[in-house]
Amino acid sequence: MLTIRRAEESDMLTYFHWANDSGVRANALNKEAIIIENHEKWFMSRINSPEHHLLYVLEQNFKPIAQVRFDLEEANLLIDYSVDKKNRGMGLGTVALEMAMTEALNSKISFKSFIAFVKFTNAGSIKVFEKLGFINVKNESIEGEIYKFFEKEVQ
Repeated sequence: MLTIRRAEESDMLTYFHWANDSGVRANALNKEAIIIENHEKWFMSRINSPEHHLLYVLEQNFKPIAQVRFDLEEANLLIDYSVDKKNRGMGLGTVALEMAMTEALNSKISFKSFIAFVKFTNAGSIKVFEKLGFINVKNESIEGEIYKFFEKEVQ
């Protein structure tokens, strides 16, 4: 059974391990490994600011398997998501993102669209966003790498 819930303080280490996964770092804007002290401050600031940040955990049979984060930026929700290494390639990124988007639409945050930057070579994430009806509005070079800028307006 798949369920989604808001991230809690007790999820800090799970998010830390997922963020430092080599596959996640390779596709991130910031490629450097994250140190625990910085992560802890960052994580606590995010979960304590629900008016600007929404963090979710997808669970399968009460075990965390994916995360989705939305950061409010200029009336848009910027998406960050990842799936635990053991659970990749099973369509769970699409499920997690779809469930989290529904939760975000029911939150108290007012926004006009969902947006995401996806590394040009990240075929799995590109497929997720396309499957969910996002539009590739432009490609952009960020620190020498090409990223697809996806957007889905709220209806």
